[in-house]
Amino acid sequence: MEKQAAWQSAINKVFWGYLAYVLCNSILCNFFGFIPVLPIILSIGAIAAIVFYCMGIIGMKNVCEGTTWASGTKKLFISVILLAVGLLFDFIPLMGWVTTILNIVAFVFTFLGYNELRKVTEDENLAAGAKLLWISAIICLATAFFGFIPFVGAIILGIAGIADFVLSFLGWKKISNSKFNPTAL
Repeated sequence: MEKQAAWQSAINKVFWGYLAYVLCNSILCNFFGFIPVLPIILSIGAIAAIVFYCMGIIGMKNVCEGTTWASGTKKLFISVILLAVGLLFDFIPLMGWVTTILNIVAFVFTFLGYNELRKVTEDENLAAGAKLLWISAIICLATAFFGFIPFVGAIILGIAGIADFVLSFLGWKKISNSKFNPTAL
């Protein structure tokens, strides 16, 4: 019962940290980024959201230690650390290239973590949620290439951004309904 409570607490942190991150780093920044100082405030909010998200991922990783779910949660943990370091590099002038590299590596770890969790057999909700997150990651990867197409790319990015948000929201919501019952290694 104690592990179930720790699992649920960790998932809630991940869910709310994710929502806050998307709100600060994507939605508000894209719509209101022209307002002076607001992008800096939103970047600080995004870092706070990543810290909260990271606390949840650490909780997931700790609860899953020694189980079949450990490998997937460890990959998500590595991914979120790289993302947080990338956000910090965003504050240093002319260091955006470091952020880009860290984000690409973080994406790979995220994709691999979701891929492992979607193959979980002990909990249907976890597997279904991870599958939605995995599909969301594929959409993000595909739209990265379509974003270079003039005019049409922006439309594709907008639609894909909405699809990514909806799939991610539903995926983490589904995972939040999961029960902690992995097989011990």
